[in-house]
Amino acid sequence: MWMDKLRAVLRNQTLMEVVSNINWLMIDRVARIIIGLLINAWVRRYLGPEEIGKWDFALALASIYSIIAALGLDNIIIRDIINHPSRTLTILGTSLRIRLWSGLCLALVSILSMVLFMQHNTEGLLLMAIASSLIVVNATESIVAYNNSQLKSKYTVIAKGIPFFLFAGIKVILILNELPLIAFVLAYVGELIIAGLLLLLIFHRKVDSVFRLKNSNTIGRMMLRHSWPLMVSGLAYMVYMRIDQVMLGNMLTTKEVGVYSTAIKLFEVPMSILTILSSTFFPKLTAFYKKDETLFFDNYKRIVNLMTFLAYGGLLLTFVSSHFIVHSLYGEAYADAAPILIILTTGIIFMFNGGFRGTYLTIRNKQGIILVMAILAASINISLNYFFIRKWGLLGAAIASACTQLIMTQFANLLYSETRTLLKIQLRGLFLLDIIPTIRFFLNQKKG
Repeated sequence: MWMDKLRAVLRNQTLMEVVSNINWLMIDRVARIIIGLLINAWVRRYLGPEEIGKWDFALALASIYSIIAALGLDNIIIRDIINHPSRTLTILGTSLRIRLWSGLCLALVSILSMVLFMQHNTEGLLLMAIASSLIVVNATESIVAYNNSQLKSKYTVIAKGIPFFLFAGIKVILILNELPLIAFVLAYVGELIIAGLLLLLIFHRKVDSVFRLKNSNTIGRMMLRHSWPLMVSGLAYMVYMRIDQVMLGNMLTTKEVGVYSTAIKLFEVPMSILTILSSTFFPKLTAFYKKDETLFFDNYKRIVNLMTFLAYGGLLLTFVSSHFIVHSLYGEAYADAAPILIILTTGIIFMFNGGFRGTYLTIRNKQGIILVMAILAASINISLNYFFIRKWGLLGAAIASACTQLIMTQFANLLYSETRTLLKIQLRGLFLLDIIPTIRFFLNQKKG
């Protein structure tokens, strides 16, 4: 009897840890959406599209290099720490060392690449050099992976939240004192450097001494052998998300990059909502799949229907208010961002409709399909951007993004038998054929 009670307590404690972990993540995400959007809007309005476009171009390139430097190790770290808790200090120390060296190498490569292509652009080289420092700082994301493995995301939120709010105030001071772009760039980098140091400090104070972290060449080789498909997949996804800004910077002007990236900032708000909902539904869908495949698909259909319905509502709201939002937040200089936002939000319908395919494939341990899909998405997006930007400029980049999302979330399902099952579900959801019973189901759940 006492053993049963003990198990019940342990189960409840685990449940509370999960709920607490999710709450910390959601609080952090909502705060960043609201405060970050307002501060970012003020900064962009002050600097103007041409100045902010210079930094967005450098940051887009640095983001791609950062994914390579990360080597896809995050999920491997989490998996290995959970499977081998006695090796935690070695796994963490090894991953930090690998990511630090890869970050240094990729930072150097990024700077050299800019020297080759932008020899006469001193300001561009300086911005790229500063952005490249972020590639090295990202080595501390190994600590974030550890926190996630232990359901201790509150440590990550605290470490990143303190500098986020501190530098939000600093950016306001910079605006009021009418300082140039370089001051805001240094503030951005300073925020991430302090966040990285705080991650290490909190680990040192709350978990174990950072001086006890160990390195193992054997474990390092094993981690790299398992992580490379995830690195390639992450790189392909980042190319897919950032290549439009890089290509705009090469084919058009930094001013147009600034306008386009402003629309992207607003576009990231519903994408953040998708990320939060995905993390919320993932454990439930996993449990359903283990219990009964029919039960899984019943709930998968309802989630797809509900998400698509929400996306249509978001598109309608964006269509009605995009010009007002862009003008109010960023000013007339960014007016061209409004139609871009509408086109990008059209793609959100396909993302919300097919965004849980990755969840389904992960549950079925089909990461190879995710890798192929990511590479295919990047290839299609690059090709469409090349032709559409030449023809329609900024609008062409947005159209390329929406078309890629349509192709990848719908037609790409035909490539594999595992995903053909999802195509019918997504198409019915896309045309809202089952939305009434879905709404009734969720309303009944709420009453229950």
